[in-house]
Amino acid sequence: MKKDLSLCLVLAALTLLSPLSPGRAAPQVTLQRLTAPVEQKDLPIDIELTGVFKAEDKSEISVEPEEFSGSLIVMKLAAEGSAVKEGDLLLKLDKRDIQKAISSAEGAIDEARLKYNKMKAEHEAFAVERKTNFDKMQKELDLAQRRQEAVRRDIAFKIEEQEKEIRQGENSLKDGAVNLEQLKELYGKKELHTATENILVEREERNFAEMKLAHEVKRRKIAHAREFEFPIEQSKADMEVAQKEAELKKLQIQIESMQAEKDAQVTKAERELKSAEEKKAALEQDLEKCTVKSPRAGILFYGETGEKNTGPIVFKNTQGELRVGGRITTHQILLTVASMENLSVNLKVLENDIQHIKPGLPVTIRPDAFPDLAIQGQVKEVGQVATRGNNFFDETRDFSVTATYEGRYPQLRAGMNCRVTVHADKVENALQVPVLAVFDEGGKLFCYAQEGGGGKPIKREVKTGPTNGKAVQILEGLKTGETVLLYDPFRE
Repeated sequence: MKKDLSLCLVLAALTLLSPLSPGRAAPQVTLQRLTAPVEQKDLPIDIELTGVFKAEDKSEISVEPEEFSGSLIVMKLAAEGSAVKEGDLLLKLDKRDIQKAISSAEGAIDEARLKYNKMKAEHEAFAVERKTNFDKMQKELDLAQRRQEAVRRDIAFKIEEQEKEIRQGENSLKDGAVNLEQLKELYGKKELHTATENILVEREERNFAEMKLAHEVKRRKIAHAREFEFPIEQSKADMEVAQKEAELKKLQIQIESMQAEKDAQVTKAERELKSAEEKKAALEQDLEKCTVKSPRAGILFYGETGEKNTGPIVFKNTQGELRVGGRITTHQILLTVASMENLSVNLKVLENDIQHIKPGLPVTIRPDAFPDLAIQGQVKEVGQVATRGNNFFDETRDFSVTATYEGRYPQLRAGMNCRVTVHADKVENALQVPVLAVFDEGGKLFCYAQEGGGGKPIKREVKTGPTNGKAVQILEGLKTGETVLLYDPFRE
């Protein structure tokens, strides 16, 4: 409260001591006559603010191309402040920049289509090559498997033949042994001549020995073949099959990898072609957005609403190039068509005063253009977040507050300035003095009371209550009927 009171004291002093206009004589006022009575009456707590009328019923217009990015040249532009109807032409932009982008997009489509066709042809050629290589490798595997089976059967046949030969050899050895024994029996019975007997016995013994040797040699060869030759032959056939199977599997992996790569290339090329075609289609739609028509009836303003602006203009040209021949930036509010029938007031309230403002408080609105007009309304909305001033380094913080009123006032327009009194509260039957009668010394508040209405001033410490900037409630230190000085009598 002392901080607010000190601010009020400074402002009041500046008002009283401000220089007069040239040509006007200074009033004859002496310091001794600057006094005021101590009164007891209701103390209204009013907050004086400045505001700007803003349109509540409005349409903000921007150019929102889907694909084109960049600035566009203004060819036609309706006059600011003009009354427009729904469907009236507001803005016409040069289409040549977008048409150039369309031509570039068409070239991109041709390039993407060539790439797609190339990728597709390579994909089809790879499919044929893949089938050829796979069929070739499959045939080689089939051939190796047939050779493997042939080797297996040949070995089995050879083993069977060898077993027959061994059995035949064993039978021949048995027959030879029988014949030899029969000759020896004949020799023992003396049925043959001695010379003949010797020849036959020797020959039979020799034949039997040769037969036995041949049989043994053949048996060993067969055993060698079964132990070494046949397994080696079978292993070669098995290895060839295993090699062909591995080569086929490797080929399948390579084919799958290359197939995935070819599929990805075709998909990517197809996606690029589709993207290029969609870009062209979007640019063609952007051409239609170069002609902007009014979505409603109302008054045309340039730029966006000034709810965030601290200046007096509600609708202002934030682009700086919103003129015929100038370049505008897309995706920003360029125009606003507003109805003047439903206006509200935008207020900026300092952080020291926002504690007294709440929705529903009555307000009195006085347009600067019509000072005799007093409109009664109320606070509708109080901002919850403070904003910085225009300068980033500005220490001032304020809150946005919206006030509304009922009734129609055709003479009012959006963007007009006004003074607004917020009737925040009142202190009933309050003992009060002007804020100029209270002095701050070392953190303590004092008043100078006159004895007998014109006697020697007495310095009294006081305790203050709420203030409205003009008067302040006195809680302790003074009483009704006393007179206080509006200056410090001990200061030269």
